[in-house]
Amino acid sequence: MKQKIKSAVTDEKGFTLMEMLIVLFIFLVISSMILYFSQKPLMVYTEKQVMDQNEMLIRMTQLLSIEKGTPHSFEILNCQWIRIKERNTADIVYDQKIARPIDMYLSTPYNRLIFNTQGNVQAFGRLTYHFEDTSYQYSVNIGKARILEKEVFHEPGRTNTC
Repeated sequence: MKQKIKSAVTDEKGFTLMEMLIVLFIFLVISSMILYFSQKPLMVYTEKQVMDQNEMLIRMTQLLSIEKGTPHSFEILNCQWIRIKERNTADIVYDQKIARPIDMYLSTPYNRLIFNTQGNVQAFGRLTYHFEDTSYQYSVNIGKARILEKEVFHEPGRTNTC
């Protein structure tokens, strides 16, 4: 009986340092793989969210012009800032900085869409987004600022247009 008690007290059960390091290494490898393979879908989701948000901001600018009865402008500054302003008073209604890997610009005069009191845009153009080596373009037409289907194209090694 004393033998059993003595062996139970001296039997050390648990993990050695080497076993713990191996488990941590396996956990690190699996975590790294998950992060690596989930990065692309997350970036595509972010791109879609930015484009949808900007389309809503353009429509908000149009509705503000109609509702308040004063012209408003949707501007893109330095490819990174979105600003909505009331034209007659120059009051800033909305101001936001876009995340860095995303560049965008409007190919309209002065990089802005100006809406009159009927909600019509004064100049047509294209709203272009650059995400790493992929670009998306939306056409904005004169009239009720219809935003047409996007075109997607790849530009490997594109120089920064901003």
